[in-house]
Amino acid sequence: MGRWMEIVRHWLPPSENQHEKRRPLILGEIAPNPLMEAVSNVPRDARQLFPLLDRARVDSGAYDDEQLWLDDLDAVKLLEEFRQFRRVSQREAFVTGLKAERLLELWRGSTDEVAFKDWLDRIEDLLELATREKAWVLLLA
Repeated sequence: MGRWMEIVRHWLPPSENQHEKRRPLILGEIAPNPLMEAVSNVPRDARQLFPLLDRARVDSGAYDDEQLWLDDLDAVKLLEEFRQFRRVSQREAFVTGLKAERLLELWRGSTDEVAFKDWLDRIEDLLELATREKAWVLLLA
């Protein structure tokens, strides 16, 4: 299936956690590549400022059977970190040791600048939905 993010009304135990059973519970979904790759090019010491973004990395070791469930409280923190990381990459906030221009260049990769901003906006909108609805975030690697 590839990388995917679903905003789900509630957690499902592994025995019930098939896509067909989750479908009625899904409030929104998107390919979350920028979210999962945000801190991949950030030095380890600076990653401590973004613990949930660090946990969302595919190679973080936090995934169980290629799934990472984040409860409603973690969804709030993830949204805050995602917004902060965007501000840093846009030079609207400062983190010692991070160069905003290079950070954004590595994060965006070959994606068109406007398309990348739209993608980030859609991810942020879904995370806002999760916080409003007190829903869970499911990341699939």
